[in-house]
Amino acid sequence: MKYILLSITLSCWVAGSAFAQKLVIQSPYKKENTPVVPGDATTDQALLVRMQIDRMFEAMHQADTSALRQLFVPGASLITAGASERNRAPYTVMPIDQFIAAVGKMAPGNVREILFNTEVKIDGPLANLWAEYALYAGGKFIHCGVDAFDLVQINGQWLITTVHDTRRQEPCPQDPYQAIAVLLNGWHRAAANADAAAYFNAIAEDGVFLGTDPGERWNKAAFWTFCKPYFEQKKVWDFKPGERHIQVNEAGNLAWFDELLDTWMGTCRGSGILTKTPDGWKIKQYNLTILVPNEVVNDYLKLLSNK
Repeated sequence: MKYILLSITLSCWVAGSAFAQKLVIQSPYKKENTPVVPGDATTDQALLVRMQIDRMFEAMHQADTSALRQLFVPGASLITAGASERNRAPYTVMPIDQFIAAVGKMAPGNVREILFNTEVKIDGPLANLWAEYALYAGGKFIHCGVDAFDLVQINGQWLITTVHDTRRQEPCPQDPYQAIAVLLNGWHRAAANADAAAYFNAIAEDGVFLGTDPGERWNKAAFWTFCKPYFEQKKVWDFKPGERHIQVNEAGNLAWFDELLDTWMGTCRGSGILTKTPDGWKIKQYNLTILVPNEVVNDYLKLLSNK
C-alpha cells in the first residue's frame, strides 16, 4: 500500500492504463449487494469482514472519498512497518483524513490491489484480516507485501480502525488474474495465427470445448479432430476478446471467467473454468455462445422453427 507515499506513486496513478481491453477483477468474496436469500451466508461474520475490506479497495479504485470515509472509525490510521529510501524511520503513521485526501487526488480506475491468502480472525466485536497483496498502478507493478486490517463491530457494522502494511519489491505472490488474462489472450492469438501447439497446450488433458451448435461438445482429442483441417489449411478463426470478468477461489487453484468476443458471427460470449497445474493455468472447459439481443429473440425463434 505504498500509494500512501504521494510524490512518486501518485504520478504513476495519473498515467493512463497500459491495458487496452477492459478487465474487471472480482475477488472470491466480493458481492455488489448482499440480499438475504435461502442459503446465503450473510450472517457469516468473516465474510462480512472480507466484504468490508473489498469495499475499501473498490472505493480506492473509484477514487470515491465519500464511500471510503464510511468504512473507517474517526481517528483511524494507516501504519507502514519498516524503513524506506524516502523515510528511514522504523515505521510511519498516516492519519485517515490524509489518506482519504490522497485517494481523492487519484485518477479513477488506475489503482488495483490484489489480495492473496486472506485469513480472518474474530473475537466478539474485534476482527483482524491478514493478507498478502500486490499493488499495480497504471498497469505497472509497484510493490507487494502484507496488509493487516483491524476492525471493530459497531451497531452491527464492521469498521476499520487501523491498517498495517509492509512493502517490498520481491519475493511477491504471482497475480493469478494477470496470469489468466495472459493465458486467454495467448490462446485466442494462437488460433488467429494457426499455432495448433500453443492453442491445444492451453487446454487441460481432460478439457472440454462447447461450441455454438447443440452437438458441439468435444473433449480435447475430439476437438483436435474437428480443428485439424482448419489449422493445417491456415483457415482458422480470429476472435478478439473485449470485456472480461475473472474470479479465483481463495485457494488460488481454480478460476472461472466470462468474456465478450468480437467474431465473424458477431458478438459472442466465451465462458469457462480453469485450473492451476504445475505447468501453469489450463482451460478445463470453454463454452462459446452466440448472443441474441432480447429485442430479436422472437425473430430468432421463427428462424429456428423454419429450419
